[in-house]
Amino acid sequence: MVTRTLSSLILLSSIIVLSGCDTVKRLDVFSKPIETRIIAPSDPKPLLLDNLHFDVVNKDNLQEYLTQLQKEQNTEEYVFYAITPKTYELLALNMQEIKRFILQQKEIIIFYKKATGPKEEEKEGSTTKKE
Repeated sequence: MVTRTLSSLILLSSIIVLSGCDTVKRLDVFSKPIETRIIAPSDPKPLLLDNLHFDVVNKDNLQEYLTQLQKEQNTEEYVFYAITPKTYELLALNMQEIKRFILQQKEIIIFYKKATGPKEEEKEGSTTKKE
């Protein structure tokens, strides 16, 4: 009798469990991209460079240059820096290389600002719905 009651109970619970699976609806899984907002830092302030002045000194104007330099520095002793034409050429090439590097960095910054900035609104007529 206990066995019969236990068998009936197992049969009844099996029927309830199996009939419960019949009412489960199909599960639809979908994903939607989430837009994240990346805050870009502000642009750096532009360079404010002072003008440089180069004096070309040769054997003909050396004494005149030294006299003028003593007056400008207001001393009997004077100090000046000199570079050779080859060094001046290297200085110009280095400045050109720095300019190239800065322009490339600027292009990279513009690319990432566009890539991480807000998306442009699509025109209503040109939108297509993907299914």
